[in-house]
Amino acid sequence: MQEEQARKPAAALGLMAVGGALCVIGAFMAWARVEASGFSVSSKGTDGTDGWVALACGVLLVLLGVGTWAVSSKGARRGLGILALLAGLAAGGLGTWDAVSAEDSFVDALSEQLSDQFGLPTAEVETQVRQALDAGELSISLQAGIYLVIAGGALGLLGGFAGMSSRVPAPAAGAPGAAPPSGWVAPPEPSAPPSEETPPAEG
Repeated sequence: MQEEQARKPAAALGLMAVGGALCVIGAFMAWARVEASGFSVSSKGTDGTDGWVALACGVLLVLLGVGTWAVSSKGARRGLGILALLAGLAAGGLGTWDAVSAEDSFVDALSEQLSDQFGLPTAEVETQVRQALDAGELSISLQAGIYLVIAGGALGLLGGFAGMSSRVPAPAAGAPGAAPPSGWVAPPEPSAPPSEETPPAEG
């Protein structure tokens, strides 16, 4: 029993659980901050769809980590590891994409909003917004939340690989179903003792 506990996939559990927790925490934190002329506005992950997806992936990673720890089947661990790999890829990929495209997403959203508000062409408003960004009148900065989600997704990926490669402990020597040691030869079956003939009766 001690040997089996020692071979539990502790690395997979730790990576998935910590990665999932980071995704959950990061989803509720600010992902980006916009500053202009003395005021600033922050956007949390859960303000958009991507934040809720990251949150779901984080919860799933924690559950998959516990499941990987609990099961003893190699096939089950491999399946859970694949799911954790996909969840980590989804969370980390969304976070990375949002970080790379934060400025473009903000410009598009603000341009559409101002265009509808003032009745101006969207392309003209977008040009003015980008000029304000280039002049430093507007600034966009990434916040801690999005970095936590990216890190959590990366840990989830590593946890998925660890779960897929974890080994299931072999039965102990002498236990039912255990393979015989190398070079072991089964002893020959004992032969039946020779039968004694009954001596003929005298006279």
